[in-house]
Amino acid sequence: MGWLVYFLLFTLGLPGSESIGTFLDNVIVDTTVGPLRGEILRTPLGVLSRFLGIRYAKAPIGNLRFERPQKPPRSSDVVNATAFGDMCLQDLNVQLETVFPRTYVNKRFPHTRMSEDCLSLNIYVPGSLLNATSIAERRALAVMVYIHGGSWEWGTGMNFDGTNMALLGDVIIVTINYRLALFGLFSTGTSAAPGNYAFEDQLCAIHWVRNNIEAFGGNASLITLFGNSAGAASVALHLMSPRSRGLFHRVIIQSGTYPPGDETANALMGPSVSENSLELARRLECESDNIEEVVECMRGKTALEIKQVFDEYKNEKDGIFSQPLQPRFDDDFLSADDVARGNAEGVPVMLGTVNDEFAFIFAITGKLHTLDGIQDLADEYIDNFIHSKKMKLFLKYQYLGENFSNAPPSVVRRAFLDAMTDLNFLKPDYLAANEFSNKSNVYAYHMTHKSSFAHWPDYVQAVHMDELYYVFGDVFEKDLFGQNAPTEEETKLSEYMVNAWTNFAKTGDPNTPSPLINGSRPLWLPYTVDNKYYLEWTANLSQQSLKKNLRLREMVLLVDVLEKMRNSFEIAVPPGMLCMVTENMKLFSVMLGVSVFFLVAFLVMLTLWCRQRRARQYGM
Repeated sequence: MGWLVYFLLFTLGLPGSESIGTFLDNVIVDTTVGPLRGEILRTPLGVLSRFLGIRYAKAPIGNLRFERPQKPPRSSDVVNATAFGDMCLQDLNVQLETVFPRTYVNKRFPHTRMSEDCLSLNIYVPGSLLNATSIAERRALAVMVYIHGGSWEWGTGMNFDGTNMALLGDVIIVTINYRLALFGLFSTGTSAAPGNYAFEDQLCAIHWVRNNIEAFGGNASLITLFGNSAGAASVALHLMSPRSRGLFHRVIIQSGTYPPGDETANALMGPSVSENSLELARRLECESDNIEEVVECMRGKTALEIKQVFDEYKNEKDGIFSQPLQPRFDDDFLSADDVARGNAEGVPVMLGTVNDEFAFIFAITGKLHTLDGIQDLADEYIDNFIHSKKMKLFLKYQYLGENFSNAPPSVVRRAFLDAMTDLNFLKPDYLAANEFSNKSNVYAYHMTHKSSFAHWPDYVQAVHMDELYYVFGDVFEKDLFGQNAPTEEETKLSEYMVNAWTNFAKTGDPNTPSPLINGSRPLWLPYTVDNKYYLEWTANLSQQSLKKNLRLREMVLLVDVLEKMRNSFEIAVPPGMLCMVTENMKLFSVMLGVSVFFLVAFLVMLTLWCRQRRARQYGM
């Protein structure tokens, strides 16, 4: 397998928009791109003003392909902003019904039009914007800009309907499109095509919001970035980028981050991105010793040709498990030094995970409801992740116990799910929380609630992206879920989560200005290195929901033992598997003394674990 597993988990994060309200009127707001005509809707939760498909950059076509986004010209005519723009080019051959309820998928994809002319954003404003005087007089609202996930290869802003979140939380929600796959990440490693266009697009959209949001009743000095999966990793990258600094004031990182201090990524991302990019160019018959000629040739290819070659190349490299192109250090948007420094000082951070993140991969690969091939899947992934037999045995002992060689398939599946969730999600969050908490307030969470409308089997609880149903208030729309409508407890949970997210956007503290629960609300304490607090999101929220030390034993194993042992034994790990989000320890110089030290540490800890035996019982 390729090295995506973590980022694929970032696939098409859904929540998007069929109209959920009754049309009341049109409204026009003046912006830097000209006057925009939006809609005012009456919904079950209140009146909302909505603007869709707003162009924030010129179409990145022709000579603008593989360039930074350019500001669009101002229109003297009123521009219609009542329909979503095109999706950015992507492969839609993903069986979404294996992950989301079918009715949900049908309603959250108003269209599937794709083109390169896709750089647009959508704005959801609580209340009516018809009365300009009242807008100017009312308190400016906090603004939340959502960056979708999808491995930087899939997804679109329209899939995330901001209506309910805006109305429940009294904030402005903005969702955006950005270039994906080869269009967003192609790089020659030179100034001819430096790469990172996806992040340049995101940055351009953030600038547009900052320059225009006051016209919609928003506060340009109160902007929060939030995202899930690759969108969350994007948020973390903006947190560390000097070019993004000062454009936003809080961040929420959901199930995906880029932990600071990762020096291994610098060497891996640069060469692998440019090598894969040039191989893709060669397959498109764009080959030359002159890099400028290669880029010019690529600009002459049709969008369909580029998309087709990328999709074929990706499938050759294990399909959904591969990610040929990634972000890269370009010493402009981001450098290795920026990452090493963290650069989070003064910016409050919320971050968290759900407890069975990796079950999403089981669903995509058809292993969710069967035990057939689960051992092969586990072996294949572990073999690509770790080459040392000693390290494999160490991991198997930790997650399966001393009789791991005789473990039944159901136990292997549960252990594999835990191990991959720990490695790909909890460990990066753990490292990021420790780093960021030295510079700012950090609030950590972990969701364990299993949705009543989910089709997950008994052994699975909350799966990657499940929190989005609650954060966006989707559970208030019963018809999204067919016959399995969300329960009253789940709409209450959504209310609490929206409250916490939007409180954080307003004040940097999820507890204020509105308490999570009237009466005995759980006080969500900040995470620190000494007190690793996190809030567990369940349907039965109480003060006991505030907990400490999420899977600390496993985190110590993976960070303080496994990674250091990997380095001390000089284990060969293929670059493709060293995902920037899953590999977060600095490479140490391998000296004899260090090797001996970690070998002794390994033997001591292994002995202790042998005595303790794993208490957790795996089963279906």
